[in-house]
Amino acid sequence: MGRHVRRLSARWKLLAAGALAGSALGGAALLPSTSAGFSGSTDHPAASWTAGTVALSHSSTAGSTLSLAGVKPGSRTSACIDVTYTGNVASITKLYATGYVSTDAVAGPGQLAGIVQMSIYQANSGTCSTGVTAWTTIFGGTLATLGTTATSYPSGLGTWNPANRGAVQAYLITVLIRGDNAAQGDAAAATLTWEARNA
Repeated sequence: MGRHVRRLSARWKLLAAGALAGSALGGAALLPSTSAGFSGSTDHPAASWTAGTVALSHSSTAGSTLSLAGVKPGSRTSACIDVTYTGNVASITKLYATGYVSTDAVAGPGQLAGIVQMSIYQANSGTCSTGVTAWTTIFGGTLATLGTTATSYPSGLGTWNPANRGAVQAYLITVLIRGDNAAQGDAAAATLTWEARNA
């Protein structure tokens, strides 16, 4: 998160000077001149700054919801996840994959990650808990594609720009295992990561 701190100070000083001169009656002698300096000052009250926060939480244990063991062609699962913004400055949120792993049990073409078909949707309105009437597709492809292209914030997916604490965005992730006999015994994994950065 970028942070910009400014230090402000202000100080004013008023100076006044006067001189008194006179002469003795009859003009025979001059009194020595005198002067006095007046000064005053004022300080701007102490200023302070508190850094804003950018933070997220989510409603689902998506890893366990989306995980499948002993998959076969046609196996499928899905998860609806509400992501809540808990920061207090406007941010831009992206979704990407981390920790992508693809293990090929048998050397040669065909890997499980290449037949794990994923679709990721972002709600236009509503939440998983209240109901979503329309979705926008932000990714459609294989786990292999997701795990090698959307791998960090700059290449992340989605267009959610929360401005206030408590804002909620729903995401729907669906997974379908397509058929490929060469993928028997393979394994694949990835972590879905949502990251917010201040706008």
